[in-house]
Amino acid sequence: MSRLVAGFDVGGVRKGFHRALLDLQTMSVVEVRHFPSTQGVESGMEIVAACAIDAPSRAVRPGPETRLAERELAAMGYRIQWTRAVDPPEWMLQGEALWRSLEARVPHCQLLETFPTAASDFLAESSVVVPVAVMNGAALRPTMKDFWDACVCAVVAARVVRGEAKKIGSNDPLGPIYL
Repeated sequence: MSRLVAGFDVGGVRKGFHRALLDLQTMSVVEVRHFPSTQGVESGMEIVAACAIDAPSRAVRPGPETRLAERELAAMGYRIQWTRAVDPPEWMLQGEALWRSLEARVPHCQLLETFPTAASDFLAESSVVVPVAVMNGAALRPTMKDFWDACVCAVVAARVVRGEAKKIGSNDPLGPIYL
């Protein structure tokens, strides 16, 4: 079994991607890293078992109805940025580009969608450690929330690998959202 999982927070073109790698043996975040584009996102992911991404796999959803997984999250009281049938927001286009890049470059890795806002409500159930040393550096301060969301995404990936994740929208055409 692979010993790492990953989590990606997705931003627009100017913000890029923030990644956290979590060691499943120690349940510690071992790296956080920023990528301005999808260039190089696969680096360090050779032994990653699962990767949770804070974006849907497709920027444009199929069909005329709203997305099942998003409706279920909204019913739970979360504020949703809805996947649209047309004219998706920039960050969702970026998220789809990340999915495509990882599918092509890290085909052994299980990719899944998560929603860190909701997943963070279950952190009390987690034994994951985020060492302060991983967050070292003044350059991280402006994007600390993005790195935190990446860490929460990595926690979700660990839950999926361990069979502990909650699944929202099981019959959603774009796939479920894991918490």
